[in-house]
Amino acid sequence: MGVFTVPTVRFYMDGKLAVDESGYFSLDRMLDRMERYLKILSDGADCRDAARDE
Repeated sequence: MGVFTVPTVRFYMDGKLAVDESGYFSLDRMLDRMERYLKILSDGADCRDAARDE
């Protein structure tokens, strides 16, 4: 009898799960998803800053 394990990598941002990959996955794909999530957050911050400056 064998034991099988599946590696899981989870990326949390502000306490929320942003990216979750399990099993075999491309590191490049994982990094792309993380970068896209960070860009969305930074774009939102830029919009909030612009609205506050008006």
